[in-house]
Amino acid sequence: MRPYTFLFLFLSVWATRPLSAQDGSPNGLLWDDEQYQQSAMMKYYPLSERGGDIPSKRDLRPYCPTPQDQGDIASCVGYALAHALTIAKAIRKEWKDQPATIDRHAHSASFIYNQVKLDGRCKSGAYLSAGLRLLKQQGDCLLLDFGNTPHSCRPAPETGHKQKASAYRIYGYKRMFDPNDSNKKKLDQIRVALANWQPAVIGMHVPYNLKTAPLGQLDWKPSASDAGHALVVVGYDEEKREFELLNSYGPGWGDGGFFKLPYDVVASRVRYGYCMDLGADFGCE
Repeated sequence: MRPYTFLFLFLSVWATRPLSAQDGSPNGLLWDDEQYQQSAMMKYYPLSERGGDIPSKRDLRPYCPTPQDQGDIASCVGYALAHALTIAKAIRKEWKDQPATIDRHAHSASFIYNQVKLDGRCKSGAYLSAGLRLLKQQGDCLLLDFGNTPHSCRPAPETGHKQKASAYRIYGYKRMFDPNDSNKKKLDQIRVALANWQPAVIGMHVPYNLKTAPLGQLDWKPSASDAGHALVVVGYDEEKREFELLNSYGPGWGDGGFFKLPYDVVASRVRYGYCMDLGADFGCE
C-alpha cells in the first residue's frame, strides 16, 4: 500500500472531566470543545465487524525516531506533533529501519511548544489546535536546528529558525469525529489511518503515575487524578486487539520509549481527533 500524505491525529480526554479551557495537566494536554468543533469534519471510513477490510497488523515503529523526553515541563503536545511529523516524513522518504537517518531529520518539539504554551508558562500546557495552526502557518524546523529543552520552555525561535521551518509547513487539518461518537467509529478511524501508513497522534487521559509506575501495575480505570497526555499511535494488532504507542518520556521508559494498550482502553478515552494533510510541498527546501 502506497504511503499517503495525510497524518491522522487524535486528541482525547476522559469524558466526565470538566472541559474548561483553563484546565491543564502535568503532561500538558489542554482541551476545548468549542475550538475543536470549529474544524471541518473528515469523511468516516467504517470497517466491517467481520474484519478483512484492513491488514491484520500494521507496524510503523521502523520509521520512528528515538523517543524524546519532555522532562518536567508540560510539552507533550509539541513532542507528539514533532514525533508524528518525523514518522510521516520517514515513511514518505522510505527510511525504514534507518534510525540514524531518521534521527538526523527529526523535528523539534520545543519549536512548537515554546510558541504555543498557554500564558507563556512552562508548566501550563498547550492546545493541540494551537500546535496545528502553528504547523500550518510556520511549519517546524529540525531538531538539529532547534534542540529540545526538557527543563525549559525558552528560548523562542528566531527568524532563522522560522525560515528553516517554513519548508515543513502542513497543508491543512480536519477533525475526524465528534467527542460523543461511538467507540467503534473512533477505533475505525485510528486503524484506517495506520493501515494507510499514517501515524496517529492521540491525547489520552492517563494515570497520574504513568511515568513512574511499572506499566503492568497501572490502573486504567477513570480517576480524578488522571492527567491529559498526547502520544503517537504507531501500530495495531487485530488478533491481540491492541495498539502500540510512542510516548515522550525518552528511550529509557517502557519498551524503549514505547508501550501497548488494548483497543477498549484507547477507545473509551478518545475525545478529539484530527487529520493533518502534509501537502505536496512538505519538505521541499
